[in-house]
Order: sequence, then C-alpha cells, then structure tokens
Amino acid sequence: MAISYSLDLATPLSASKVALALRECAAALGMLGGDSSADQLLEEGVVTPQGTWMRAGGRIEQSRGRAWDLLVGGLVFDPTAWVYFRLRKPGAASDGLATQQDHMIRLTLGLLDVVPGDAVLHFDYETVWLVRREGVLSLSDRQDLWTLRRLAMVRPPYRRGKHWYTWE
Repeated sequence: MAISYSLDLATPLSASKVALALRECAAALGMLGGDSSADQLLEEGVVTPQGTWMRAGGRIEQSRGRAWDLLVGGLVFDPTAWVYFRLRKPGAASDGLATQQDHMIRLTLGLLDVVPGDAVLHFDYETVWLVRREGVLSLSDRQDLWTLRRLAMVRPPYRRGKHWYTWE
C-alpha cells in the first residue's frame, strides 16, 4: 500500500500555474528531469528519481453531491489547487520513506515560497504537517514529523502547534 500526502492550496493561481511552479521547484531541487512538463504533472503525474509520484490539480469538488466545508483548526479552508505525493515503499527503485518525506518537505517549502495563499500539507486528512494561513506558517508540534533535520529546512519565522482537519 502506498503512502500518500496532499498539499491543499487556496491560491489565486490557476492549477496550471501551480503545476508550472511545482515543475520549476522540483527541477531546481534535482527532483525532476528536464523532460518533465507542467502538463504531465496535471494529467498523469510524474515519478521523481527518488521514487515519489506527484501530480497537481485544480479545485477539490464537493463530495457525493453534498455540500461540505473543510475545516483546519476550526477555520474553513476552501482549496482551489492541490499537489499529491505518493511515496514508493523503500526498495531498489526508490529512496527510503524518510528521505522521500524530506524531499516532499523541501518541495512543499519551495512551492510555498512562490505560490501565494493558504496551504495545508497533510497525510490522508488525518495528520496535518503544516498550515499556512494569511501568510503565517505553522508546523505540527509533533517531533516525530518535524525532526531537527527537517526543522533546519524551514526558513523562519514559523510557529509550532496542534493542527487538525474536520468536515462540517
């Protein structure tokens, strides 16, 4: 079973501009080859040399025809774009999970530097890794997620706290 993470974004940028920014950030970090395109990220996704499959897309539609609000820490969050990361289990064709998570964090932080708006990085709507709300970055207070090595990747200022997703 694959391990998947989502970066949900509430941004004025279109999904295609988010995909282009993702492609540029990933290429700058050595996570994508020169032949990968923003269109590929939008359509079928791309596998990084580290073994992580990633894809970008647009507005998250309502579920099962029923209106719902996504709440992060009790505040409504209305994503307009997303990036999906599926980590490959460690083996000959991929790096270990922790290494892939580190790459996902570097890529997410790089993307947040160039994509405006609010953001939430989470594991399956259960574990929130980070939230950016009105320009303020807040990382989970879980030390198993944000090790000293990972905290060193984050440019201050940032806060630490408890975060959760709920549906209303």
